Amino acid sequence: MTAVVVLDATWTHAHGMLASSPPSRAMLRIMRKRNRPEPLKPRSQATWLVVRDRLSQVVTSTPLEPYADLRAALTAAREARIAQGWECEDIGPCVAFFFCTREGVRHLVNIEARTPQAVGERW
Repeated sequence: MTAVVVLDATWTHAHGMLASSPPSRAMLRIMRKRNRPEPLKPRSQATWLVVRDRLSQVVTSTPLEPYADLRAALTAAREARIAQGWECEDIGPCVAFFFCTREGVRHLVNIEARTPQAVGERW
């Protein structure tokens, strides 16, 4: 014999589906854990420190050697810009870029793994 279930006025089919799903901890155990990205990890190939304007055109480009300390290069570029009077945002823990602004001009300074276009060309 089956039990009689009394449904209130707000019950929907979705409620029944939720009631039959496994508890949230069981779902978390089967989910694959993602690794944190490491964009500033040293790379075996050459990389570039590239400054782009608001239209993604290359302003400057500096090649970096293979296995260079990318975080140190990006931090040095940020400090140099601050010394030149730019207001720079912080470099996040999982990103390889920062934005800086001076007199209404905004630039993106980032590490790129491919050869950038010539100065003045778009991305």
